[in-house]
Parts: sequence; structure tokens; C-alpha cells
Amino acid sequence: MSGNPTGNDIAQDIDRAIEEFEAAVRALNAEVRRTLNALSDAARVIRRSLKATETPLGKMPTAALSSIAVRLVVLFSTLCSAVPAIAGSYTQPGSTISGLAGEPIPPGLYFENWTSTGCRTSPSSLCLTDGFEVFTWSTPVTIFGGRLQVHVSPTIPVWFGVENEFSSVNLYNPFAGVQLAWDLGSGFAVAAMLGNYFEIHNAVSNSSGALNPRLGLSYTGNGWNLSANNIFGIAYHPVTNSPDGSPCPPSPSKGCNSDFYNLDMKATRTFDKWEFGLAGYYSTDLNTPTPGYQKQSQFAVGPLVGYKLGPVTLQTYLTRDLYQRNYGGYDTRLWTVISFKIW
Repeated sequence: MSGNPTGNDIAQDIDRAIEEFEAAVRALNAEVRRTLNALSDAARVIRRSLKATETPLGKMPTAALSSIAVRLVVLFSTLCSAVPAIAGSYTQPGSTISGLAGEPIPPGLYFENWTSTGCRTSPSSLCLTDGFEVFTWSTPVTIFGGRLQVHVSPTIPVWFGVENEFSSVNLYNPFAGVQLAWDLGSGFAVAAMLGNYFEIHNAVSNSSGALNPRLGLSYTGNGWNLSANNIFGIAYHPVTNSPDGSPCPPSPSKGCNSDFYNLDMKATRTFDKWEFGLAGYYSTDLNTPTPGYQKQSQFAVGPLVGYKLGPVTLQTYLTRDLYQRNYGGYDTRLWTVISFKIW
């Protein structure tokens, strides 16, 4: 008997493939409906909370206003994607620009709230919004002359979108890091951090944890703020049996997690309470976890404006890709940052 498939065998294979595809579409539609219902419920909760409070917005605590602002951005950003971008940097390129990359911080507990939203276009239309909160404890302890600082970002919500059709909302890998920062004098400073992204599993997370060393350099003399943050990522498991938000191109049932390098940069000048200048970033994958994986890289730059409102620092910057490779389009992204000292 011949081992070659007959026309009937091929027809049956096609029928099975069509059935599997239809089942996948039905499952995706059900997930979209569940997520939209959850967002609608969250919107109603926020509306009731705002309606119930008798505190004028102008007198609300900064932390409360910050929390409300983040959730409003989440609810009303029009986002989605059929498939998230494959692998790439764990640390979102551009997400460490606002601060002083190498500067020791006076002892205390600090809070930062970040949101970014943007889309890649030409040729694709892939959108991404994320919002995350960073707590930094600058301790009174010094080691070898460097200030000991601890950074924690426990939750990083991510929203993906493409072609104006909603797709996926979930939490990204949590982060924690320990840092030593040295004031070198004459406005120069350097900081070394050893961070870690913890492994979790959902539709937007990387399927492995990652080691995250960073080296920040800053100059803050004469009203200038020149900063560069070198960020490396080393995935503990380049290939996993769980695709999560980073499926492998040749084997979508497996997850691919590449090593990466980011360089976040800013050059600004302060004028009293105002800060003006440029923000930019570069990122690239450092390896190919599997054959067929296409390494990604990009470079973006744009204007930055900051304002110090009492104890609160507000910053916003708008970046645009000047170069990209294998991201599927050029990214235009708006960033907002609110930061203040808790105690």
C-alpha cells in the first residue's frame, strides 16, 4: 500500500484545520467579551467612587489624583492587538528617562507613576498602553561610599491593540532591584543596579524571569541634566513550553525570551520650576533564542517638558522612532510621569 496521501486524506486535513481555526476564533471572541465586560464594570466602579466623594478635585491628595488618572487612561485608551510583539526588551525602552540615572537620592520613600500610550504604524497598526507604579526607598545606608537604594514595581498593567479592535489586558512581570549610587562631585554621578523580573504567566508577560543589571550616568551641573541609563536583560529561560506574550515565530506553542540592551537618554535644562530638553532611547535584542527568530532594534527621540508643582514633579515627553527593525512599524509614543516623596 502506498504511503502517499490521497485526495480524501488532504481534504480531511483541510477540514480539521478549518475546524481548529473556527474554534480559536470563537475562543478569542469570548475572551474579548469577558475583558470588555470587566473594563465596563471597572468604569462603573470608578464613576460611582467619583460621584460619591464630596472632596473637590483640587483638594484631593496627589496620590488619589494620580491613581484616578492612571485608571482613566486605561479605560479610555483605544487599544488592541491580535498578537503582542514577539519578545523584545523586558524593560520598556524609554521608561527610565524621567529621573536622574546615576544620582543618589536623599533618604526617604519615593513614588513614581508612569503611563505611556502609542502605536506603531507603517505598515502595521499595533498599539500599546501601559501604566506602572515604582516605589523607591533611598536608605540612610552607604556601602563603599554609595547610597543604597531599593526599587520595586509590583504591578505593570499592559494593554495591547491593533486595527482599533480590542485584544488583551493583563499584568506584566513584576520588578525589583537593589542599587548603589555615588556622587562623584562637580555634578557627576554614577549608579549600579542589580534588578530582577519575576516569572509570571499570562497573555502579555514574558514566559521567563530575567536578570536586569543597569548602569546609570548623570551630569547635573549648571542647571543641566544629562543622563544615560544602560540597561541589560538576561533571560533565565530563552525558550519555554509556555508561549504567554512572547510566542516563538517557528513554534507558537513555545515561548521565546531574548536577552536585550536598552539605552535611555535625556538632555534637559532647568529654568526655575521648568525643565525643557530632549528624550531618547535605543534598544536591541542581543541573541536569537530559536532559529527563525528575528532580532528587534529601534531608536526614538522627542521633546520633553517638566514642571515642579510644590512637592510633585510632572513630566511629559513625546517620542518617535527614527529607526526600527523587525518591530513591524514606527512607534509614536506619549509618556507622562508623576513623582513625589512620600516621606
